[in-house]
Amino acid sequence: MKELNNIPDEKEIFRQMKKQFSCNLVYLMMRDSISSNSICNQFRISPQTLSAWRRGKGLPTIARLSVISNHFGVSIENLLGPMEIKP
Repeated sequence: MKELNNIPDEKEIFRQMKKQFSCNLVYLMMRDSISSNSICNQFRISPQTLSAWRRGKGLPTIARLSVISNHFGVSIENLLGPMEIKP
C-alpha cells in the first residue's frame, strides 16, 4: 500500500506536463530565434494563449501540439516531456 503513495495523481502529472511544455517551447523559440508575434501568427493563437503556455498555465490541444511539433521538428513526446538538447 505504501508504494501507491509515490504515484503522482493526475493533477500533478498535468502540472508537470504544462511546466515541461513551457520550458521546451521557450527553448525552441530561442533556438530558432522566433518571436512571440511570429508564433502567434503561425499558430493562429492570441498573445494571451502564448503567454499562458510560456508561463506553464495551459497546454495546446492535441491537434495544435501536432502542428507545433512539426514546425519545430520534434515529437509531441519531446514537447511534453524531457527534451534531448543537441548542440
